[in-house]
Amino acid sequence: MIFMIYFKPKTNKLNDVLTKDPRLTRFDILGRAVISAFIYGYEVQNQVSCTIFIDSDRKLLVLVSPSNVRTQEFSTDEDAVNLLRSLIMSGESIIRDVNYQEVLKVIHSIGYRIYYLHEEGKPLRCLRRDRLAFIVGSNIDAPKPYIEHEIISVGPLPYQVNHVITYINWLYNSRMWCLSNS
Repeated sequence: MIFMIYFKPKTNKLNDVLTKDPRLTRFDILGRAVISAFIYGYEVQNQVSCTIFIDSDRKLLVLVSPSNVRTQEFSTDEDAVNLLRSLIMSGESIIRDVNYQEVLKVIHSIGYRIYYLHEEGKPLRCLRRDRLAFIVGSNIDAPKPYIEHEIISVGPLPYQVNHVITYINWLYNSRMWCLSNS
């Protein structure tokens, strides 16, 4: 399962994102999203990967895996922010000058079913254990993909990205797989 998180910082300069207070650039939201993607039931999920597209003066793709998360002690969103900063600064798991739509094409071409999350989508009720890729915006809506995708929603309101990811993880890890209509 892949979470593709689109992040557009409040400032267009990546250096500001890396050096300033995360709350000023909304990098803190991204930290919470990463924790929600990987931590479920106090354990790191092995079936999850997180692909973060940072849309700033430098287009970056940050690839976060369960092994990256295991090397850190995650108890606050600041811990996740520090992990992301260290990955970006070291150049590990980074693809530079990448096109967002091209990344989605690659994910689709290797057999992932693409779900775009938006409050106007059809309600998400069931998940099959399949090759699933969820596109979510962190602080703003992600651009819609040009490739084949399904628009789904966890509810009629705009929710915080970490809540959406937590809900998807709960549904994915649920033994029932589906919510009843009652």
